[in-house]
Amino acid sequence: MSSLVSVRRGTFAYRLHCVILIAACATLTRTTCQLQGNALGEIQQKSDHYSPFRIKRDATKSRNKRQINDTVQDHHKYYTSQFYPDGRHLWTELRGKDGSVRDEHLSSRKLGIKDINLPFEFPYYGHFVTNATLTTGGFINLGTSNRRQVANFQYVAPLMAYFNPSLNITSTVRYFSDGNKFTAQWSNVLLHDRPQAGSFTFQCMLNKTGEIVFSYLKIPIPVDNISRAAHPVDVGISDAYYVDKLKHYYGIWQIFRTFYAYDAVHINQSWAVDNAAVVLRPKPSCITARTCEDCIERRNSTEFSCIWCTKLKRCSDGFDRHRTEWLSSGCNISGIFQRKGVYRRRNKQTLVLGRTV
Repeated sequence: MSSLVSVRRGTFAYRLHCVILIAACATLTRTTCQLQGNALGEIQQKSDHYSPFRIKRDATKSRNKRQINDTVQDHHKYYTSQFYPDGRHLWTELRGKDGSVRDEHLSSRKLGIKDINLPFEFPYYGHFVTNATLTTGGFINLGTSNRRQVANFQYVAPLMAYFNPSLNITSTVRYFSDGNKFTAQWSNVLLHDRPQAGSFTFQCMLNKTGEIVFSYLKIPIPVDNISRAAHPVDVGISDAYYVDKLKHYYGIWQIFRTFYAYDAVHINQSWAVDNAAVVLRPKPSCITARTCEDCIERRNSTEFSCIWCTKLKRCSDGFDRHRTEWLSSGCNISGIFQRKGVYRRRNKQTLVLGRTV
């Protein structure tokens, strides 16, 4: 039940099997991860590339939510999300704006995609991303997923749904950048299976600082009422890593690629309404620590179980896009994760080497 791609190189035949798994990982104790609920071999596989890819939430945990004036702020593991019911000040109209690009390919078809080079390094889950895939489906993919899986992993979705710009001559997909911000705008787009619901206009802004802004000008129906039969519907972001394994199967060397979603932020879909906006701001995490001292400090000041790998000179909890390199370098069995003595000054603290037990 996996998607299969065949690639031939010289006299050898390779087959790439993409197996979609959900890795709902608990916090990493030193360098081991306990999967919630299932053993690794028991995780449910996703065979339909249009199916939404979600991490199960722990119903026993409530998010830290507080009311701030007329806004609502949620705290997630990697990001905070803030809802502005009156977010018109965050909207930047691209229609008629100098330098705005109307993409003819995306503005005239359904299920269209286009690869774009970002004009800056965008920090996404701590990783610096320079390539993006813009889609007609109301989202941007910022990852390594292949064409069949852009809606499953590593996406930024102000409103992911089955939009079909070819149904409306006034529908457009535009993008614009001023060097510090990249903005994509979907204007007057209609739902493929429900065009009579009305036209949608919304946008997504990626800030060089890592901030993400979803802005909504016109949302004619509640997002909960959008059909999920042929296309996933989501408001939020997701990131994943993959692991390749080469196996000899029926006389052919085959590469099995398994994707793991290690985090997803699902925004309350009732927040996607006319003139509203949602701002996601990155929180400190392991991968943004650049020194061993900062890594240990990050371990003690956040909910991440950060470990410093001397070989890679990298801080991680073992779950990010570099997981394969992390494992192959032995960072999962040896890493600096604690300090000795009482912290007083950074240049006087002593670090000890920790290993798994």
